[in-house]
Amino acid sequence: MINLVALEQSGIIMLIGMAVVFLFLTLLIFVINATSFLGRKLGWGDAEDDGGDAQPALVVKNDDEAVAAMAAATAHHAKS
Repeated sequence: MINLVALEQSGIIMLIGMAVVFLFLTLLIFVINATSFLGRKLGWGDAEDDGGDAQPALVVKNDDEAVAAMAAATAHHAKS
């Protein structure tokens, strides 16, 4: 026979847990929005970061060089 008291108690505990998680996530959203508002008012994050003078690590002139580099890397990785 099904224990209805245990089933009722487990349902109540589940609903309480879901309510706690919902309230926590709602509070988290408000804190994130408040932090964002404060950051905008204090001028944080206004400067655009374009990455400076970063150069690409490898410039490939044609597809044959790229295929050869990938084949060599794959062969080297397969050996180790």
